[in-house]
Amino acid sequence: MIHKILVPIDLSDYSERVFEVLRPLRNAFSPEIVLCHVIESRGVPLAQFSQVMDVERARSVAEDKLVALTAAHFSDTDKISSVVRTGVAADELVDLADQLSCDLIALTTRGHEGLAHAVLGSTTERVLRHANCPVLVTRLGN
Repeated sequence: MIHKILVPIDLSDYSERVFEVLRPLRNAFSPEIVLCHVIESRGVPLAQFSQVMDVERARSVAEDKLVALTAAHFSDTDKISSVVRTGVAADELVDLADQLSCDLIALTTRGHEGLAHAVLGSTTERVLRHANCPVLVTRLGN
């Protein structure tokens, strides 16, 4: 049984495609779905005023977009919540999945290769390696 699914959303148009993949799981299990956006802050000291303001502005924008996504893709009967976190995306996602006792993490990847992969790293790869629950990965076109 799948009771709770963590769905990372990077707020790109690509990330919304995960909702299509989730449809059969939603129909079969009626799980609680937790949408999560992570504002990346790779070791940047947030004590500086301008950076704190940028993070708060980014948090506000992300929260608004998650509300809009919820309204666009889910009904009032769906069990949906959303979370915005700040940190290293893979670490935050694995930590949140553990905290919430998620049964599944469902995410999308663009499948960067070569230099793009080396420079950008791979959040998906790190989530796959460190998650304590199953991870459903959907590869999307570039």
